[in-house]
Amino acid sequence: MEKGKWLDAREALRRTVTPGSRIFFSMASAQPQTLLRALAANHPYYQNVEVLNVYPVADHPLAKPGLESSFRCVSLQNGPAIVSDWKEGRIDFIPARYSDIPGSFPQGSGPH
Repeated sequence: MEKGKWLDAREALRRTVTPGSRIFFSMASAQPQTLLRALAANHPYYQNVEVLNVYPVADHPLAKPGLESSFRCVSLQNGPAIVSDWKEGRIDFIPARYSDIPGSFPQGSGPH
C-alpha cells in the first residue's frame, strides 16, 4: 500500500474546487477562515465558483473587490460582518430560515 502524501491548503483546494463548482459553508466554526483565505489568495485559478454561506460571523475573504470573476458569493443570512460587501454588490442575499436551508439543495446533488 502506498503511503499518502500531505498537501498544503492551496493544492488540496485546487484538486477539490474546480471552475464552476458550488461550495457551501455553514456558520461560526463551520467557516474555515484559513481555507477561505487560501481560495482568495489563489483566486486567478478559480472561475465562476459559487460560494454559499449561512451567517458569516467574520469578514468574507471571497467577497473582496477584484474577486468577482472568480467567486459569486451568496449569503442566506445577513449580518454586520458582510453588510458593506452586500451594499457594494459583492454578496447576493437570499433570505432563508434555517429550517428551509436543507430543502434549498436538490436531493442527490452531492459535492461538486
